[in-house]
Amino acid sequence: MMNWPKYDANTGQYEFPPFEGDQFKLLDSEVACIRDTGFEFVRLTVAPGIFLQSNGTRFEELIFILEKNLDKFLNAGLKVLVDFHPTDQVREYSRINLIREPQGALFQRYIDVIGIVAQKLGQYRSGDVGLELMNEPALEDAGLWQELLRKLYIAARMKAPNLPLIMTGCLYGSWRGLIQLDLAPFLSDTNLLYAFTFYEPFIFSHQGVRDERYFRDIRWPASLLNLRKAQANASSLVDADTSLNILERQKERIRVTYQLQRYVQSASGPQTLHDTFDKVSKWAKTILPQQILITEFGAVRTYGSYQGAPEEDRFDWLSTVRLEAERRGWGWALWAYSGPSSMTFAGDGRTKSLDSTSVRALGLKAGCMQHGGAVH
Repeated sequence: MMNWPKYDANTGQYEFPPFEGDQFKLLDSEVACIRDTGFEFVRLTVAPGIFLQSNGTRFEELIFILEKNLDKFLNAGLKVLVDFHPTDQVREYSRINLIREPQGALFQRYIDVIGIVAQKLGQYRSGDVGLELMNEPALEDAGLWQELLRKLYIAARMKAPNLPLIMTGCLYGSWRGLIQLDLAPFLSDTNLLYAFTFYEPFIFSHQGVRDERYFRDIRWPASLLNLRKAQANASSLVDADTSLNILERQKERIRVTYQLQRYVQSASGPQTLHDTFDKVSKWAKTILPQQILITEFGAVRTYGSYQGAPEEDRFDWLSTVRLEAERRGWGWALWAYSGPSSMTFAGDGRTKSLDSTSVRALGLKAGCMQHGGAVH
């Protein structure tokens, strides 16, 4: 709804009005279906770039749009986690540029915007709305991210003393980055959630898209994978990619073979996932279990032009992640409801049907299927 504003590729600037068109709309019937399916809150991803670009009346217009979207969910009985979600859509405000110069004008502007938005969100009833300070920070330096996060935290807390804030770690918001976060400076503030995104093993969750576009029918657990067949499939897809020259094709064959071998050797399965979450639990022993949140997880599914994970394996992976989180008392959010994504819960376009595999794997309620905006 607010993650990919309209922009002019020639000028590299966002356009106004930024969120007009069917792709930004969510019908009241869809919101009701999200609630009736069993979700308790939604994570509303917001592109910070357009806020950073805007001033005066345009900035106020963005705040109005944000508040209007919040009211849509809150009036339906859903809580909202507002996630400031940097993208690389406009280069000036890319994930890397935002934190390239911690003392620079752009990051200072980001701090100021966080403070303003926190003040607005702090006016809502306590516990109804939360603010994620930055999604998946593009930093490997845990010490530097600790300092940047502290600045964002102070800016938000000064303006909104009681607003729930969501804290993430370095390394693109992964669990590995989270457990490098020093909790000591924040322990006196119990109105915080500590979050990570989870897409492991990546070769499984993202098969068929991005750098994993040459992988098909990758099984989970890894023990189910026929390595020889997977290598043959990947090699044929590399050979069929006309965008590659001879040298690039050779490099890609080596890369995909190496990745497949590593995946099998990892023995990824329910036990390795359990052990991973245990590491987070050990790090989080000084805070309450309900302060841990998985803000994103999902796996590419087969629909439309997407060819993703085998359905039975996607079910097993989704349900394992969900159950491991719930056993520990953690919250979770699925990526994503709809839009231009290969992991959507309700597909894309004006005609939508909830993904039955996800409904079952997440322990949700079936019954409100959508077709052309009508809920049945």
